[in-house]
Amino acid sequence: MTEVHLEEAQLKRKAIESARQVFALVGSSKLGREDMTIFAQPLQITHLFTDSGITEEWKLRLQWANIPFTACG
Repeated sequence: MTEVHLEEAQLKRKAIESARQVFALVGSSKLGREDMTIFAQPLQITHLFTDSGITEEWKLRLQWANIPFTACG
Protein backbone atom coordinates (compact mmCIF):
# COMPACT_ATOMS: atom_id res chain seq x y z
CA MET A 1 0.00 0.00 0.00
CA THR A 2 1.31 3.42 -0.91
CA GLU A 3 0.75 7.07 -0.08
CA VAL A 4 1.62 10.22 -1.99
CA HIS A 5 2.42 12.28 1.14
CA LEU A 6 5.55 11.23 3.04
CA GLU A 7 4.26 12.39 6.44
CA GLU A 8 1.01 10.46 6.01
CA ALA A 9 2.93 7.35 4.96
CA GLN A 10 5.14 7.56 8.05
CA LEU A 11 2.12 7.89 10.33
CA LYS A 12 0.33 4.98 8.65
CA ARG A 13 3.48 2.82 8.82
CA LYS A 14 3.80 3.41 12.58
CA ALA A 15 0.13 2.63 13.17
CA ILE A 16 0.40 -0.62 11.21
CA GLU A 17 3.59 -1.65 12.98
CA SER A 18 1.88 -1.31 16.37
CA ALA A 19 -1.35 -3.07 15.33
CA ARG A 20 -2.12 -6.75 15.85
CA GLN A 21 -4.54 -6.73 12.91
CA VAL A 22 -4.76 -4.47 9.87
CA PHE A 23 -8.03 -3.95 8.03
CA ALA A 24 -7.71 -2.00 4.79
CA LEU A 25 -10.57 -0.16 3.09
CA VAL A 26 -9.53 0.41 -0.52
CA GLY A 27 -11.72 1.59 -3.39
CA SER A 28 -11.49 -0.80 -6.34
CA SER A 29 -10.32 2.06 -8.57
CA LYS A 30 -7.22 2.39 -6.34
CA LEU A 31 -6.09 -1.22 -6.74
CA GLY A 32 -2.92 -1.34 -8.79
CA ARG A 33 -2.19 2.38 -8.45
CA GLU A 34 1.09 3.28 -6.81
CA ASP A 35 2.16 6.48 -5.11
CA MET A 36 5.56 7.64 -3.94
CA THR A 37 5.90 6.03 -0.50
CA ILE A 38 5.19 2.46 0.58
CA PHE A 39 3.64 2.18 4.04
CA ALA A 40 2.44 -1.45 4.14
CA GLN A 41 3.31 -4.77 2.55
CA PRO A 42 0.61 -7.27 1.48
CA LEU A 43 1.58 -9.69 4.25
CA GLN A 44 0.69 -7.05 6.84
CA ILE A 45 -2.96 -6.89 5.77
CA THR A 46 -5.34 -9.00 7.84
CA HIS A 47 -8.37 -8.31 5.63
CA LEU A 48 -9.06 -5.98 2.72
CA PHE A 49 -12.47 -4.45 2.05
CA THR A 50 -13.32 -2.96 -1.33
CA ASP A 51 -16.37 -2.10 -3.40
CA SER A 52 -18.22 -4.28 -5.89
CA GLY A 53 -16.31 -2.70 -8.78
CA ILE A 54 -13.32 -4.99 -8.18
CA THR A 55 -12.31 -6.83 -11.33
CA GLU A 56 -11.95 -10.59 -11.63
CA GLU A 57 -8.24 -10.04 -12.25
CA TRP A 58 -7.85 -8.30 -8.89
CA LYS A 59 -9.89 -10.96 -7.12
CA LEU A 60 -7.48 -13.55 -8.48
CA ARG A 61 -4.44 -11.47 -7.53
CA LEU A 62 -5.66 -11.09 -3.95
CA GLN A 63 -6.45 -14.79 -3.70
CA TRP A 64 -3.02 -15.67 -5.12
CA ALA A 65 -1.37 -13.35 -2.58
CA ASN A 66 -3.45 -15.02 0.16
CA ILE A 67 -5.04 -11.70 1.18
CA PRO A 68 -8.54 -12.22 2.55
CA PHE A 69 -10.96 -9.68 1.04
CA THR A 70 -14.58 -8.71 0.92
CA ALA A 71 -16.24 -6.90 -1.98
CA CYS A 72 -19.03 -4.84 -0.46
CA GLY A 73 -22.12 -4.16 -2.51
